[in-house]
Amino acid sequence: MKIVVYLRQVFGPGYDPVSPDRRGLAEEGAWFDLHPIDAQALEQALLLAESVPSTEITVIAAGPERVERVLRAGLAAGASRAIRVASEALEQPLPDDISVAISLAQALKDAGIPDWLVCGDGEDSAVPALLAELLNLPLSNALNDLALEGTAIRASRRLQRTTQQLVLQSPRVLGVLRGPMLRYPSLSQRHSAAIAQIETMSPEPAQQGTLLCSERTTAPKPIKKPEALGADANQRVLDLFCGGVSGGGGSKQVLDGSVEEMADTAASIAVGLTER
Repeated sequence: MKIVVYLRQVFGPGYDPVSPDRRGLAEEGAWFDLHPIDAQALEQALLLAESVPSTEITVIAAGPERVERVLRAGLAAGASRAIRVASEALEQPLPDDISVAISLAQALKDAGIPDWLVCGDGEDSAVPALLAELLNLPLSNALNDLALEGTAIRASRRLQRTTQQLVLQSPRVLGVLRGPMLRYPSLSQRHSAAIAQIETMSPEPAQQGTLLCSERTTAPKPIKKPEALGADANQRVLDLFCGGVSGGGGSKQVLDGSVEEMADTAASIAVGLTER
């Protein structure tokens, strides 16, 4: 079984990354750390690997040379391989998710698609969903309590009033929302990780630019547009919410005036509909 864990490096707690002119991010003098959710996702992957001794865990990160710090943290915790994805688009302090996902997807294609691609799930990253799209893999997110069940993984997803139990098949992208704290490595593990070799992969710019378009398995759905492109703004909004000028049937009206006037108009329309 092969597991790849995507790790992110973020600004450490308590550091204000905004530059003095308030127009960008100041990386000089900053310190970086492993994203807390990614640390829990890594521990979840390590626990899965304990059930299958032959499992290979690879940690992967995208960015400049400084991201090797989080990769070495992954090696110290128990990962057997580390890959840093580098490109010109990833040199800025906080690269955009699309650039990260395209570079990671190409690197994973070159290195081999794993059985499970484990990511920390959260509102601050769209990378897991983008990777699933680019690699044509199913995505399961907001997961907790992962455990192997044969060749599948059983996981739970906490909903508002209940807990959903899932049985997931590989290959798949897993978004771990919450998990156990990352284990603390021993001194010897830290030393081994400090001198370990980290692979560097640099996808070609041409590959990055065409990946989003060339790897789709289905054509995107056409966008429904109003037939009358010259319609005024109110009509275009009306067409948008009513399914287009040719759909829906019946009359369409944009309410105008004060809140009280619009409420009275809506009430009279509702009364008229009930009297039909």
